[in-house]
Amino acid sequence: MKRIIILTLASWLLLFQSPPTVAQRAFKCVDSNGSISYQRQPCKKADSSMLEDKGITDSESYRESLVVVSETLQSYTVSVLAFDWWQATSQKVNDKLLHLKFKDSTGDSKLVLMIDFFIPVDKSTFTSQKLEELLLTKSRQVIKSSVEKRPTFVNIRTQGVLGMYSSFKDAKLAEQTKIPDGQYRFNTQGIMYTDGLLINFTIISNDLGSENHRYAMHFITKGLTIKNEK
Repeated sequence: MKRIIILTLASWLLLFQSPPTVAQRAFKCVDSNGSISYQRQPCKKADSSMLEDKGITDSESYRESLVVVSETLQSYTVSVLAFDWWQATSQKVNDKLLHLKFKDSTGDSKLVLMIDFFIPVDKSTFTSQKLEELLLTKSRQVIKSSVEKRPTFVNIRTQGVLGMYSSFKDAKLAEQTKIPDGQYRFNTQGIMYTDGLLINFTIISNDLGSENHRYAMHFITKGLTIKNEK
């Protein structure tokens, strides 16, 4: 897996607003036991963000937390933005299928992001209706065990990309406060088509509203670049 830590100023500014700059001073912090400590980083609050917990407090630390994971598939070069603390693996299944996997258990919600890049034989049949049919087929097994009995498709609004996704809640885990290791409450299934490449993605996490899940969605829909040398 090539992990290229090169990100231009323009590209990361387009993705998110940078975290606010924090003045360089000492912070007096009191923990739950009443102990007092002094530190350079702001005190951790109950509602502190994942980025703050990771020590990302300004534009420079935010930029340095991002990596670009790049792989090739025939004439294509695909690049995906990710956080540097996410574990990344890749597998070129064959000359038409590339699998990328990102995993994190240190953010505000455990998360796994899986992306399959596939070169279809027939590239002329991918309409919104066709993608919806493919996504429905892809999600059928998930629907059987979910609270939702039918998917709610959400269009992906990215220039040059035709795509949609739907999220599902596991019926057995819906009301559990403690999720067993290796299991996840939510499963987001998505599909995209661009420049002759079909992209299937799955995000499993325990909180759709978590920053980890939100960034995963943004990285796959906005932080993905594809170059075709043909």
